[in-house]
Amino acid sequence: MVRKRVLAVLGGLMLLLLLGGCRSRPQTMAAPRQSPQAFIETDEVLHTKTDRRHQAALATFVTKRLVTQDGIYTNYVDTATRRAGSATGHEMLSESAGLWLIYLARHHQFAAFRQFYRATAKTFGDHGQFSYRYDPRSRKRFAVNATLDDLRIIKALNIYDALTQTTRYRQVAANHFAALKAGALKDGKVYDYYNPQIGQTAQTSSLAYLDFKTLGFYERGSASGRKAYRE
Repeated sequence: MVRKRVLAVLGGLMLLLLLGGCRSRPQTMAAPRQSPQAFIETDEVLHTKTDRRHQAALATFVTKRLVTQDGIYTNYVDTATRRAGSATGHEMLSESAGLWLIYLARHHQFAAFRQFYRATAKTFGDHGQFSYRYDPRSRKRFAVNATLDDLRIIKALNIYDALTQTTRYRQVAANHFAALKAGALKDGKVYDYYNPQIGQTAQTSSLAYLDFKTLGFYERGSASGRKAYRE
């Protein structure tokens, strides 16, 4: 009887290990064949000299006071306590990381882009997608992503390739999108988040999360993808 119990326990442990291995296997997909040039085709926006001066001052402030080797602080001033529901103080968000990557790419700061993307992947990377929030004080990486933030980072990688006329991030970006398809993108619906640790998808789909340019770039290459995009 004891021997059977031991064997049953060992069998259960082996099953858990196998399941864990399956869940941790990185997702991949073939990168789209089309050029990412569509990501830099935007309507011309005119700025006054005052606008440009303010933009430069803001970028300098972010670079010198908020950007760190791990990401961008949520606030300039740190807080003694943290809140469960929202980032405070010197916590970090993948949302800020994606916006900064787009800024760096569009302003041709390519070396800084590469360095900051490496930091973003290290700080927020989780099963191919990106945790939406990180607390450097406790080194806590929150379990779920924010799907729009992931799509924004994927867009930034494509903007880099389009502006540099390279394929440096072509496969990396495709693999990030594959991770989203395995979690937050289901049957033509864009869910707000996915928890890869427990395999749980959000029950809500915020309209603000529908980044059609990025979704279309990856979904139009197959019949199933086009069907999902139409949905």
